[in-house]
Amino acid sequence: MKFLRIDSGLPIAIASALLEDFYQRVLDVVQIFATTTPPLKGISLFVLDLYLDFTCDSTIVSWDFVKAFATAMLAATKRGFTGKFQAIVFHGPTETVVNVALRVMGSAEPSDSTQTNTRLRKR
Repeated sequence: MKFLRIDSGLPIAIASALLEDFYQRVLDVVQIFATTTPPLKGISLFVLDLYLDFTCDSTIVSWDFVKAFATAMLAATKRGFTGKFQAIVFHGPTETVVNVALRVMGSAEPSDSTQTNTRLRKR
């Protein structure tokens, strides 16, 4: 995995708690979406005021990949890795490159930080 850009504007303790909750919610909803939505070339998961964006030009992004990535990032967050990022991830089993980004929703996006629902944008 190669991180192209990492940006953190919050103290680690605050960001860590928020991101741990975020990645856990992503894992929870991936189990649901994996049974109801086929894999896609692009997936954006919106949770709280953050979204996790997966894109691949050559093939689909599997739900197993999304789950594995979120699991790895949850573990990394518990070790202190916080912040927005843009990364290139090589997925060995399929020999594909997946672009992944964690972003904060812009002010143009309506958001309620108390939301418990998750939105999926398919591409």
